[in-house]
Amino acid sequence: MKTYLREIIIIGISIFLLMGCTISIDDFDDIDFSFDFDVVDDGEIITETQNIHFEELEEFKVDISVTIASLDLIGKGDDLLDANFKYSNESMKPEMKYISKAGKGYLSLKNKKTKNKNTSNNTWDLKFNPNIPVNINIDAGVGEMDLDFSDINLRKAEISLGVGSTEIDLRGNYQNDVEIELNAGVGELTIYLPDNIGVEVNASKGIGDISFQNLEKNGSNYYNSAYNESKTKIFLTVSAGIGSINLIVDKEL
Repeated sequence: MKTYLREIIIIGISIFLLMGCTISIDDFDDIDFSFDFDVVDDGEIITETQNIHFEELEEFKVDISVTIASLDLIGKGDDLLDANFKYSNESMKPEMKYISKAGKGYLSLKNKKTKNKNTSNNTWDLKFNPNIPVNINIDAGVGEMDLDFSDINLRKAEISLGVGSTEIDLRGNYQNDVEIELNAGVGELTIYLPDNIGVEVNASKGIGDISFQNLEKNGSNYYNSAYNESKTKIFLTVSAGIGSINLIVDKEL
């Protein structure tokens, strides 16, 4: 059994490495600002907190790269970002940079490269301001992900997942179209979708099933009942290597 799990993880990490994506930040080449974290070390678990104070932005680009961790993301922060990190060894220490220029902000958040495979006691809790328009890229390796975009002013997202279960909540009252590209390696993927704005999902899989609730299937596409009448739409492209995809239209938050 241990050998089988090890092979699954290796396959998942390989898929993850092949699905990497890059963000260009040429507008900010002349600025480099790194954060010093407030650190509490209780002898076993290190806790770090960091805030990026609120400022009005026309565009906020976020680049998150996490190799091994559990990631919780929501949109109920008062600042641009309220972040809390917990980890059990120095090799997992996060690195964060934030820069802003001419109404545009860019956040880079990643942890150090490490050979440590221990995922216990390694968590990232991120709260974003719900009013600032956000374009977000997430590259995740191994760990459970809870990505709640329902209170985030989301414009575009590119998400690559390696190994682990993931829940994504898109039941926001968006005032603009939202484009999301999602690639998952190994694990169960559950996506909650709204019933009050239009949704189009293009879903494909390798090994596993696609289940859907309150959606109409047309080929490889899935639509909710609001699609034809809604002026605002979510366009979601999702693919999975090994594991199930669950698409659920639900107004309950």
